[in-house]
Amino acid sequence: MLKRNIFLSSGRRSLLALLLACMLLGTAGCFFDAVMDQWFPSKGQLDQNDLDNDSAGVSALAAALPAPSTLVRSASSQPLDADVPAAHYDEGTGTNRVAEQGLSASFTPQWVDAATSTAADLAVAVYTFDLAGQGELATLSFSWGEAPASGADAWLLLADYGSERWVPWQSFAAGNQFPLGDVRPLRNVALDQFVIAVVITGTTPCTLDTLRLTSAAPPSGLTNIFFLHHSTGAGLVFEGDMRTAITAYNNTHGTAFEFWDHGYMGDGLTDPDGNSTGTNYGANTDYTDPPNLHDLWTGADADWLTLRTTILDNHEVIAFKSCFPASAIPDENELNYRKEIYLEMRDFFDTRLDKLFVVISTPPLRDELTNPTEAVNARAFANWLKSPGYLNGHPNVVCFDLFDALALPVGSGPGTNMLRPEYQIDAEPDNGHPNTLANQTVGPLFAQFLCDAAVAYTPPGP
Repeated sequence: MLKRNIFLSSGRRSLLALLLACMLLGTAGCFFDAVMDQWFPSKGQLDQNDLDNDSAGVSALAAALPAPSTLVRSASSQPLDADVPAAHYDEGTGTNRVAEQGLSASFTPQWVDAATSTAADLAVAVYTFDLAGQGELATLSFSWGEAPASGADAWLLLADYGSERWVPWQSFAAGNQFPLGDVRPLRNVALDQFVIAVVITGTTPCTLDTLRLTSAAPPSGLTNIFFLHHSTGAGLVFEGDMRTAITAYNNTHGTAFEFWDHGYMGDGLTDPDGNSTGTNYGANTDYTDPPNLHDLWTGADADWLTLRTTILDNHEVIAFKSCFPASAIPDENELNYRKEIYLEMRDFFDTRLDKLFVVISTPPLRDELTNPTEAVNARAFANWLKSPGYLNGHPNVVCFDLFDALALPVGSGPGTNMLRPEYQIDAEPDNGHPNTLANQTVGPLFAQFLCDAAVAYTPPGP
């Protein structure tokens, strides 16, 4: 069902008439000046990006919306730092030519041009966010299911309750992320809420899936992420494009994470820009089987101690994994041995609460390289690593379940607990590495997990 139309006051109709007259005279700029004089007497810091050219008549769109204090809302306000379904728009005054489509919002504008269209032809969705005392905002980002035909057809407007106006902020032509800053001068002070409008011109339908308003929380004290891996990890890093995912996370969340990774000794250390540093952390980086990882974190041998010290001295969030052969767990004795050495590793982690340690379950083997007993034991070990029994009471230890992300779930018949067929390298039955699809699917998930875990953990003070 289409939502309520926008009704224009005589003053607002006069503004549209002024726009038409100016456009007929070829002087669209005079309209912009007039609107700014009448409705925007003192441009605030937030609307410095207001349009250099007003060819879309966006000032008229802003003036056509009801004054912020007159908005009648019929939806609850939305939280910060969460993906909000676009269908959760306010259905009251201000919303027009938009309908729910599942959890998305479907816009059906009929705006041809300022000469022939009225505000009733605009598609408008209004959203209200709870600031919860947070006035500094990092970004407002949008995810489209079906994007507008042109970014210039979509506009973001901000409600300014202080001056009873809508601030034409930017079009979507420059992208789907908008840096904001301090919005406290604009908010509804009584309710501590921030209100926006998404306005669509043109005549092409489009669908908005989600939007997210991110608070500018101070960056986590732990910003240096390190990943020790071999070939399977390299697939996640490079084919999974983890650095791009972390950059996007920083842009969306106002964080400043940098990602380092180290493969085999011959591969060495790669910096946050994806460039080889030409250095490595020593020969022992070639060994990442579970007993070797145990040596890394508990061993007294000089080479292991040097590697451990180097990692701890240079990095803060430390992720490490064994490769897929380690998922060959033949019996309960080996399973219990794995648990024992990971408990001893955890004992060391408890001594370094200034660091966050990310244990990673081993990737599953494909069906040609394992058997149901080994696969069940590998699943059991992965489940234990992420269980409260291993993690509770140890706030600086988290688990990324790589096994579960890549394996067929329990109850899938033949191949259960083994590498999913769609993630196998088809032409090489003896090759247990996950394929490009697997890396492109799981790499971004792993990147987000690392960032989320770092944000969630606050090291104790000195």
